[in-house]
Amino acid sequence: MNKLGLKNTSQVLKILCTLLILFFFLFILRPFFYAIVLGAILALSLSPVIGYLNQKGLHIKKSLNLVIGVIFFIILTPSLAFLLRGSNVLSKTINDPENINKLNELINQATQFIQKASSPLGISPEEVQSYLSQVTKKVTSFTLDLFSKFISEVPNLFLFSLILILSSYFFLSHQQKIRTIFDRFFCFKKNNGDKFIEVLKSSSKGVLLSNVLTGIIQACVITLGALIFGYGEWFLIYFITFIASFIPLLGAGPIALVLSLSSFASGNNISGIGLLVISAISGASDNFIRPYLASFGTVEVPGIINFVAVIGGVITMGLPGLFLGPLITSLVFGVLPIIADELIGE
Repeated sequence: MNKLGLKNTSQVLKILCTLLILFFFLFILRPFFYAIVLGAILALSLSPVIGYLNQKGLHIKKSLNLVIGVIFFIILTPSLAFLLRGSNVLSKTINDPENINKLNELINQATQFIQKASSPLGISPEEVQSYLSQVTKKVTSFTLDLFSKFISEVPNLFLFSLILILSSYFFLSHQQKIRTIFDRFFCFKKNNGDKFIEVLKSSSKGVLLSNVLTGIIQACVITLGALIFGYGEWFLIYFITFIASFIPLLGAGPIALVLSLSSFASGNNISGIGLLVISAISGASDNFIRPYLASFGTVEVPGIINFVAVIGGVITMGLPGLFLGPLITSLVFGVLPIIADELIGE
């Protein structure tokens, strides 16, 4: 009895010791949690590329070094420079009194136009002005908070990116060991285990492709249109459009719409009409390009759910939420059915 009690006490102490060590380990990693998770997402997305290069005869280690080198030097480093400059330009633009006055003037002109249009309908101009004022304040406040949060996180992106790349390299170089640990501890049926991994890979690839490439295409279309119709702040327009494109259902179209309204307000009707067409093209491209790129994933998520996931992700996680929000949502729709099948059967 004493031996049994001593053995049980020993087991409890081992468990407590293990939990304590894990707690402090996770506590230390806490500042880099999102970077590690995004590194895992990137690794899952790049895993098929590594496999393809390996099949073509390139050694797995060389394939890994080549892909990570391209990601870091050709994609990530210029992207960081782009975000750093963009955040500085955006910060100066937001805080420029002249731009604030222009925005207020544009809002007043839009309010007067809507008041005139609502008069034949018997709607009180005072009610329209009060309602528009409230909506404008809320939208402006939300937009400024969103971009301010983004700007505040840009200086930390360098360290964040380094951890992300190192995490991706680790996950890719140890993917076989990770799969072995996964199979050992999760004990999925072989078919469901393969499905689980495939959902992770396809969801990661779908989120990256649908968000990043759609953003680049829409930003190029709207920036080119803005340049054609006389707007010279091409970098600022491209930067804001690229960030706004990550928001499903809203997308980058409203950026061109705001430029169009600004042109109408200044009396340049040709530019206003042209940018209105650009806005329509951008909105249509979002409805075609994003679903096509997202089709590379195997999980279908309703648009409204994705919209809420992106907004909620940014509010709760900051910049990483642009990717983690849609990814977590995709996993909810893709992974939970697999787990349910394991627990309760088909």
